[in-house]
Amino acid sequence: MKKLLLTLVEFLSVFTFALLIASCGGGGGGGGSSDFYEPEPEPVLQPEPQLDPEVPVQNENSILNMQAPTYSDVNLGISNSLNRFNFSVGESVTFTANAGYESYAWYVDGNLLGTENSFAYTASGSAPHQLMLIVRNGDNYFGETKVFTVSTAAN
Repeated sequence: MKKLLLTLVEFLSVFTFALLIASCGGGGGGGGSSDFYEPEPEPVLQPEPQLDPEVPVQNENSILNMQAPTYSDVNLGISNSLNRFNFSVGESVTFTANAGYESYAWYVDGNLLGTENSFAYTASGSAPHQLMLIVRNGDNYFGETKVFTVSTAAN
């Protein structure tokens, strides 16, 4: 027990000495100041994200795993020429949304397919797909996501 106590006292002595040296600027100069001054780096301000139709947009409700501006979920009036969200492979459909926004970005499974109020799509890939529309008005972004299914045509 006595040996353990002596070891602890030695450790604390060395630690205290090292702490004193460090607080004096490493010795030599004394007085607690150093001839070398390194200012704090200036914070780097990031620019406000802009809607880039080449970059898919996401928010917490999106299944896309990409970085981009967030948006508010709203009803953008997405409809289509077939009035349904299940299609056969090869079937053509035109998706449309409410008019009046400054920009549009239509994505299917994360791929940009249109930048107008509506766009034509030919169903492919037998599976569920994610349709996402992101619009911009001024500095505000709005989005709506729909899921549609594509299946092979019945013979």
